[in-house]
Amino acid sequence: MSFKTVVVALSGAAGVISAGLWIWSARAHVPYEPGTNEDGSPIGVLSDGKTDFIRTWSKQSRLSAWAAIAAAGAAGLQALSLFLND
Repeated sequence: MSFKTVVVALSGAAGVISAGLWIWSARAHVPYEPGTNEDGSPIGVLSDGKTDFIRTWSKQSRLSAWAAIAAAGAAGLQALSLFLND
């Protein structure tokens, strides 16, 4: 197995990981849980009573960032493979 084959395989794996993270991000959901501050006042949230939208968007953002890093790694490895001999 050549080094180029390993680099291409790693590129493919990074691409699959990226796709998986983006699918996970699209399906991310954080359920609404009512909470209170230390003084007993309710914590303000943006919710429909089932989903905590702010925490869901935060989770989606983190997952998308990891997906973008994996996609960048896949692209970098793919570019590297163009310069390697068989």
